[in-house]
Amino acid sequence: MRVQDGGGDAEPIGAPAVTGVSLDALRTHVLALAEGLGVKVFFRPELSVWEAEAFPFGEVDVPLITGILEYYCALHEIGHLAMSALPGLPGVGELDREHHAHAWARSVALVEPDERAVWGLEVAWRSHGGEVWE
Repeated sequence: MRVQDGGGDAEPIGAPAVTGVSLDALRTHVLALAEGLGVKVFFRPELSVWEAEAFPFGEVDVPLITGILEYYCALHEIGHLAMSALPGLPGVGELDREHHAHAWARSVALVEPDERAVWGLEVAWRSHGGEVWE
């Protein structure tokens, strides 16, 4: 099941995230960034953060944003498309692509990653062969 543009919220509208920024505000931010890049976001309730994916034709499949980790996951997948559009981007290997997407996500995020998100980002980084999480 694919739900485009944030339908099927798992939390009540305006539910607070750990940071004091509402989950609704985080979802709205993701959708606004995606729209500005011409990217379609599909929130898929059955996906975990480990199954999210960016497609070269301008779509991302991400889990519902129910916390900061899922927010960073969505930003990261959009970051793959944002960074792939830059001419002359250094690095073409998988680890380089992951680093650039991660850096983009951190640069546009409204909130810092919480403890759960830091853990998830470290696990993801190491799964791609990174030895030190940045």
